[in-house]
Amino acid sequence: MMAGELNWQAPRFHWVIHQGLLDDSPWSGQISGAWKPLAIHLDLRIKRLNLGAYLPAPKPGPGAILPRIPDHWPITGSLHIGKLAWGKIRAENVLIRSPKEAGSETVAP
Repeated sequence: MMAGELNWQAPRFHWVIHQGLLDDSPWSGQISGAWKPLAIHLDLRIKRLNLGAYLPAPKPGPGAILPRIPDHWPITGSLHIGKLAWGKIRAENVLIRSPKEAGSETVAP
């Protein structure tokens, strides 16, 4: 379930989510970008997220190996998770940021 606004002018889009539900947890934010070439910027907040539903959990401990992010990652922005669960891992107030790639700055006409 989601409530918000989507503006589409191919190939660009801007999506504002006022309130949504993901696995019974409220979320909100903005997603914008383009499909060709794929370039997405997001600013999202989710109250609770259990990554176990989407990714196999790493073995906990100092030697935990996390999934590798691809060399070319077309997503920038931030994701704030109030409570994160992933296997035996628990965390609160998690902030994940994906910086802009060098050379990806947009110049206004």
